[in-house]
Amino acid sequence: MQRDVVVIGAGISGLAAAFYLKKKGLDVSLFEKSEHVGGVIRSLHKEGYLLEEGPNTYMGLTDPVQEMVESLGLTESMVFPQKHASKRFIFRKGKLYRLPTNPFHYFTSGLLSFSSKLRILCEPLVSKGRGDETVGQFFQKRIGPEGTRILVDSFVCGIYAGDIDKLSANACFPNLVELERRHRSIFVGMLKSKQKKDRRLFSFPQGMQQLPLEISKMLSSNLYLNHHVLSIEKTNKNFYTLTFEGPQGEKQLETRSVIFATPAYVSAEVLQRLDSHLATALLGVPYTSLCVFHFGYEKAQIKHPLKGFGFLIPRSQKKRTLGVLWSSSLFSNRAPEDHKLLTVMVGGATDPTAYGDPLLLNQIKSELSYMLKIQGKPKMVHEKKWMKAIPQYNIGHVERRKNIFNHLKQYPGLYVCGNYLNGVSTTQCIEQAKFLSDRVSSYLGS
Repeated sequence: MQRDVVVIGAGISGLAAAFYLKKKGLDVSLFEKSEHVGGVIRSLHKEGYLLEEGPNTYMGLTDPVQEMVESLGLTESMVFPQKHASKRFIFRKGKLYRLPTNPFHYFTSGLLSFSSKLRILCEPLVSKGRGDETVGQFFQKRIGPEGTRILVDSFVCGIYAGDIDKLSANACFPNLVELERRHRSIFVGMLKSKQKKDRRLFSFPQGMQQLPLEISKMLSSNLYLNHHVLSIEKTNKNFYTLTFEGPQGEKQLETRSVIFATPAYVSAEVLQRLDSHLATALLGVPYTSLCVFHFGYEKAQIKHPLKGFGFLIPRSQKKRTLGVLWSSSLFSNRAPEDHKLLTVMVGGATDPTAYGDPLLLNQIKSELSYMLKIQGKPKMVHEKKWMKAIPQYNIGHVERRKNIFNHLKQYPGLYVCGNYLNGVSTTQCIEQAKFLSDRVSSYLGS
């Protein structure tokens, strides 16, 4: 059996790569070890609630995403956040503070001290940084310690579940670092920037997984579930031989091109025999665990109105909760009538023991009740723990990524993609897959 392209891993990166390659008319096969598609994107119904065990929204209607949604006939099915969901909050000193959206709110908000507000306004006067700084170093220099520990720490926990004193500014915020380099100030750079992207969040009536399921239908007979890749070998004629184990036992196939769209550590395991140095580089990408809790309450149990997106919690507040999404306020039809759904993220790089803590659930329920003034027990509880949830773009990530790509140059037709390279969001994964499909198509056409 011979193919133009084989994609390994049916998470959103692998699905998107296979989708775009098939649209280009290439003979592509997608192999997935498990029995479902979507990777960490998992939507499920429980007791009248619609839960997301992984990411909760698609972020931004970029051109590749829009092309995909339109091609699959999902444009009319897209659901967007309710109007009040634009309000976001940060929990500090026992209170929820709304993030300022205009200069008046900025100066009247109690979220930051007056001296910190003035320090942030002085950002254009700060000199440029040098080298690969941590996120903490980069922002503390630009907006001061309080703004960094309250605003940036919260934001970074919400995206990477990471540690701002370990994450690389160059890797996590390349656009901001570039603005600093060009304009000396990120604020001045933002004002001068003419880029306008559609950053609207969206989902679907059946949740995030509706998109991966539609892609799998489009791929149809080109999708092989319950197939585990065992090995890869390069032949003398620039073909690759892959060995798989599936429901009918082992089988081999030849292909002109291979895309590994699995997590870095999974790809490393298979590529070890082909190139141990490449495998070592892939294994150098650290991951952190994450725990996701869903709580369903009757509306009357919660005193807070929950009119907004949710809130984040700086690590300085000594809470184990990283953030809380007010899921039933974000999208409609996420909870039964007169009920509310809360999604809570816990763990990450700053709380590595959360994953195995048997007392974690009770502690989170207690924190939640205190922060949102909740009375009584939840009517529904659901828990999902991910051992290696989010890759950490720590100091040295840019060089590590460059090292991975340099090793791949020895193997024409062999590629990797995924959220451990150039962005962790679902939208960024789709964008990277589209870019990679163009490269593969160009290679096969040469």
